[in-house]
Amino acid sequence: MNKPVFRVGVTRDFLGPDGTSDLDDIAGPLFDQAGLHWEYIAENTPVLQATQVQDYDALLVLGAGITAQTFTDADRLAIIARFGVGY
Repeated sequence: MNKPVFRVGVTRDFLGPDGTSDLDDIAGPLFDQAGLHWEYIAENTPVLQATQVQDYDALLVLGAGITAQTFTDADRLAIIARFGVGY
């Protein structure tokens, strides 16, 4: 029997202009566990749209905005982690 996969979407603003990210080195080993899959969200948008997050169980967000509309049809979404400091 296959275990369900817990999907994590990471906002593309973690990527630098050359397409690389320190996140790969930091989070990669933590995320590379059985039953856990992470990927960068396909589009870099200033505000996350419902269509971008509907297939994820968790989000790791750097600077993208989140509104009430983001959660429309996001039935799987259980966790949103905002990466950063300050307020």
